[in-house]
Amino acid sequence: MIFCRACGKQHHETATSCPHCGAIQLGAVATPTSQGTNALWLAVTSLFLGLFCLICLLDDSKWDRDQVIGLLFTVAASSVLGAISISQKRSGKRMAIAGIALSMLSLLMFLGTH
Repeated sequence: MIFCRACGKQHHETATSCPHCGAIQLGAVATPTSQGTNALWLAVTSLFLGLFCLICLLDDSKWDRDQVIGLLFTVAASSVLGAISISQKRSGKRMAIAGIALSMLSLLMFLGTH
């Protein structure tokens, strides 16, 4: 409990204004938001999967059906995670955009060569 700066009555330390007189309390502790926690994991995962898709194209051997399906799922996962990261306005927006761009580029390169 702390004292109000205006009227001197006690109130809880997380209150942004005094419940008795309504004065704004400058020393009030703001409650942390959950948006800042683990904000980068979506963007970093999207970027990693996009790079993985691009590296997979370095394989010169003939691709079988399972490899093609794996590439398509990885492209989809990278795109979806990047889109979620961008839509939630999380930090790392540029990484999410790069992940989407790399996965789409690898898909276009794959379709152009096969």
